[in-house]
Amino acid sequence: NSYLSLWPFQSGLLLYYELILRIIPNYNVVPMECLNWCYLGLGLISFYFLMRKWFPEERVITCWSILLLLCWPWFFYVNFAYGEMPSICLMVFSTWMLTNYLEHHKWQYFILALLSTGLGILLRKNLVIFVIATILILAVLCFQSFRKEYLFTIIGLIAVTAFFSTFPQKLYELRANNTMGSGVSAYGYIAMG
Repeated sequence: NSYLSLWPFQSGLLLYYELILRIIPNYNVVPMECLNWCYLGLGLISFYFLMRKWFPEERVITCWSILLLLCWPWFFYVNFAYGEMPSICLMVFSTWMLTNYLEHHKWQYFILALLSTGLGILLRKNLVIFVIATILILAVLCFQSFRKEYLFTIIGLIAVTAFFSTFPQKLYELRANNTMGSGVSAYGYIAMG
């Protein structure tokens, strides 16, 4: 059995590394770490602007910034080559863009939010938890006071999640002219835990 037949959810991360290898031949760990530092910067900037938007009090933003800079695991994660850093930072960026879209109703924020969510799901399917939580929050807001932006966002997030969570596996199955199957049972993860 191949690796992807056991772990088909890794096909997105494999596609990400394949694209990097096509751009940077003779790829080693240094370009990956540099990319992770770029993602870290995107995440820190996104966190900062989200905090500024949600909590306009300067004291809160200062405390948050200090606490975030003292969160050492956040910086140590940069060296980790498993797609966690990019997906987390893309999630935070998506949250910032969604907040801007719902406030200013500009389509560029909506598109950036959907793209970053899709790329984050491509890297780590754990980001689907973020999408489900966002859809639930938007559904509650939609029931409280209907706004077409809420509905567009819910539909967009569902579409992006459906596409990016299946596209890499379908692409590799098409290229290999074979099917991957469902992989290791969820009981396997429970046993590993």
